[in-house]
Amino acid sequence: MTSRLLARVPVIPFYNQVSIGDYKDTAVPDWDSASFDAGVSSSETRLLIVTCNDQDGYVIVDIRDGEPKAGYGKMVFNGTLRIDSQTLTIGPVTADPSRVMFLPRPGGWNIRVYVDPLRRARHVTVLLEDYDDPDMPNVSWMNS
Repeated sequence: MTSRLLARVPVIPFYNQVSIGDYKDTAVPDWDSASFDAGVSSSETRLLIVTCNDQDGYVIVDIRDGEPKAGYGKMVFNGTLRIDSQTLTIGPVTADPSRVMFLPRPGGWNIRVYVDPLRRARHVTVLLEDYDDPDMPNVSWMNS
């Protein structure tokens, strides 16, 4: 299966981080030196990704399905994220979450997160490994 682009979200990364998680669960995971060095802090329902500074401009977050491709950058997370609300949110940690993508089912999602470059990310790729939505169109722009 090729990797399809499902959504692209520009985020202003206040405090050098982007939040990815369940729309209904806004609690953020804590940072420690190990998680900062890894470039990600995680809980069951939310990830914080270390990024560039907000004065550097936007961070682009791509949500994709399928298999990973070369060029996504360094993998910083490979695990399960619980999205019980069926609504994935991506944004700055200082703002109320906004709905970005409705998922076809609630529960745990196997995801991988890639950043480029590590700890100063300007581009984040979120790969939903088991995404399967029969209502999602398969058009050419998604297969880039």
